[in-house]
Amino acid sequence: MGKMIARPILRTIVGLGLLVAGTEAALFYQTGMEAERLSLAWPVVFSLLVATWIEADSRGDARVYRPYEFGFLVYLIWPLYLPYYLIRTRGALGFAWLVGAAILYLLGWVLKTAIWLVA
Repeated sequence: MGKMIARPILRTIVGLGLLVAGTEAALFYQTGMEAERLSLAWPVVFSLLVATWIEADSRGDARVYRPYEFGFLVYLIWPLYLPYYLIRTRGALGFAWLVGAAILYLLGWVLKTAIWLVA
């Protein structure tokens, strides 16, 4: 049941990440200014979605120890727990997942930097 809930959350993370990066890049290209509110809101939204995904994806997985306060701990220390969780549950492929998450998180900044360098 947890995996069925985790897939839409993962799709939401990817979709919003691409949407935010595209919006930031388009606004920066047109005006030369950053979308301050979007740049401030995205880290909060990303962290909440990633923590929610970890919590949903780990349900029913025997490789993950889930104490009573697991959800709270994931929301509290997700940047530290995400690499461990991905490597523990996906093995060597977890590194690729981790790189993908980092790219998705930083994609807006990367696109803005590329526009700045080209323009």
